[in-house]
Amino acid sequence: MQILKDQKFFDCYPVIQQAADRIEADIREYLGGFRETIETAARYYFFDLKKDRPASSTFKICFQDKPTGVHSGRLCTVIDHDGESNFYIKTNYGGPTKSNSKSRMAPNLREVFGYSLLQLIGIGPESHFICPPPGTATRTIFIATKAIPDFDRNRMDKLTSKTENIKTILLEIHILCSILCITDVHQDNCGQFNMKPMIIDFAIPWRDDYRVNVRQIICEKTPPPADILVNGVENKDLKKVADECSSEERINIAKTALKKWNLMEAIEKAKTRTNEVKEHMRLQGIEIQRTDDFAKYIEEVKYNCSFL
Repeated sequence: MQILKDQKFFDCYPVIQQAADRIEADIREYLGGFRETIETAARYYFFDLKKDRPASSTFKICFQDKPTGVHSGRLCTVIDHDGESNFYIKTNYGGPTKSNSKSRMAPNLREVFGYSLLQLIGIGPESHFICPPPGTATRTIFIATKAIPDFDRNRMDKLTSKTENIKTILLEIHILCSILCITDVHQDNCGQFNMKPMIIDFAIPWRDDYRVNVRQIICEKTPPPADILVNGVENKDLKKVADECSSEERINIAKTALKKWNLMEAIEKAKTRTNEVKEHMRLQGIEIQRTDDFAKYIEEVKYNCSFL
């Protein structure tokens, strides 16, 4: 292709140039889900992230298949002078999946914000937002989350009514999901770490209105405080823990959580980071879904907090 451009072939045949541009754009929509695209992007990102390491230090990065989830991605291991770290890399919500490598929708800033906020308040993993290499996908970003130690043994489907601090874990997950309009939190992607709630994967789909009466939702005990399904069967043990919690106790747990998280300040910090990621995406030519919606979402999340 470059040889033809250098020889000014397309100057004589502009229709072919237009067709080539159209084909190239179509191809790019599929590149975001390719293993090579994800691995190349991750290598560049983590190498740059570790650029201040000692000159003589080891740096190695290797990949494996991502074991779970519908989105395209890789399990990435980074080895350097700090030790070994594992990251789960996936495409954005609405991005390429294992069954369809074409992105259904461009990345949205709500998802970036959600991961940033959960990390800040200690309820989510360390998160990184990686753009595809230039010239490849333009409707995809990759979200890399650092693996939580022993999380498989501490997922929601492994917890019981005897799990330490289980009542607070259940309710704090419920509170955050309600305030942030988080969905797709289930037994495989939430649980506990060091007796605190942990959400490692989720979605925040677009809505006409993100405002909800959080106090009413918490007091009325609907929806459930956390996913209560274990292998498709209702977990009556955890449901009983939630149902036996009075409205007054629920509100007290919610107020204590917001104060502990310093949530309003954390929202501002997460918004700042999200805008930094947005600018980087813009410079890399990544399409972003409904940027005007993000400001609306933030204001309505703050409104939700006001009920507590």
